[in-house]
Amino acid sequence: MKYRVLVGLLALLGLGVCVSCGGSSSNTTTNPGVTGTGLIFVTTRGDNKITPYTIDRAAGKVTANGDGIAAGTIPSAAIMTPSADAIFITNQGSADISRYTIKSDGTLAAVTPNISVGGADSNPIAMTMDAAGKLLFVLNQGTLGAVNAGSVAVFTIGQNGALTPAGAAGNLNSASAITVTPDAKYLFVSDSQYSVISGFSVDASGGLTLITPPNQLPNGTPGGISLGAATTPMGLLTTPDDAKTPSANPIFLYVANAGTGNISVFEICDKPSLNCTNNAAEPGDLLELTNSPFVAGGEPGSMVMVHPALAASSTATSGTFLYAADKKLNHVLQYSVSPVTGNLTQLSPASVSAGTTPLWIAARPDGQYLFAANNGSNSMSAYTITDPQTGLLTNATTAVVATGNNPSTIVVR
Repeated sequence: MKYRVLVGLLALLGLGVCVSCGGSSSNTTTNPGVTGTGLIFVTTRGDNKITPYTIDRAAGKVTANGDGIAAGTIPSAAIMTPSADAIFITNQGSADISRYTIKSDGTLAAVTPNISVGGADSNPIAMTMDAAGKLLFVLNQGTLGAVNAGSVAVFTIGQNGALTPAGAAGNLNSASAITVTPDAKYLFVSDSQYSVISGFSVDASGGLTLITPPNQLPNGTPGGISLGAATTPMGLLTTPDDAKTPSANPIFLYVANAGTGNISVFEICDKPSLNCTNNAAEPGDLLELTNSPFVAGGEPGSMVMVHPALAASSTATSGTFLYAADKKLNHVLQYSVSPVTGNLTQLSPASVSAGTTPLWIAARPDGQYLFAANNGSNSMSAYTITDPQTGLLTNATTAVVATGNNPSTIVVR
């Protein structure tokens, strides 16, 4: 294994499906070209709840769908299964996972009991899931300030929100974000203090094996893949892909660096790649793109990648776009993505306004709507991708939705 970040020539997660897909009309710059009803679920830290909403996908109108139900203490991350039948929430304060099934009316039914993720001081802050929905990976930050206190807890996913422990990996330092490749072959965790990435290979049962340098180097500093001049990684995202029909394109890792206000991009060496072959890279190695990091500004964190659906009658080609929440400047950043090279290109304008302190953004991977959880202004911003070729965001009909106190995560179906 070569433990270097090579700068070479190279060049979602918001899982979900439609609750009532309906049909598609012609996409135009004033019509997102979709019909039916979608579901949105928002967690709030101020009252420790998850609350359902609906969106009229043709009109862009968001409406509350009943009252919220209890989550654990301080919900920190949320994710939905690819089959869109269950939602999992990590609770930072109660150190557990809340589980829910989605009812036919778009409301939720809690599955009890909550699942512990490793003790009172585990401090779970993030989650990721493979494209097939078989494995759930939970990132535990551990006791704040403690060295090598972080860990990854792995669960297999069963029917009706069932979770079964399947292993763990520890000794992580200042763990801040986690992501897995769609085929669940490689898992990556960021270290916000030392600005490095740790990589793991994943076996069929969810077992993790470290493939970057040891977590603790001889000089006492954490190991991993260095981000170079980029600092304080707070968000990770891998190129979405269908595990059953994987794309021929390379898979890329996107790293949102809050300290330097930019986004680093790496190729994950796995699929046949001239770049990886020329650089004698082994499976799981990361090769940074020549143009990386890409300018962002502020403090980028949560990210989502979208490939908007086109009307069946359309002869146009949809683009692929990456959006990132900037909690410092209260913006949502917008980029076009090259699926072949992984490069990011800022759209014009490069960002749109959000509420105060947007901590989380979410969208259907094929959708025309994107949502931001504004932790500081107790609201959710809703945007429309009116043109699937440009990817530009505009305010939805219901541009701002009042939520409970301190919204922290959003799941879209």
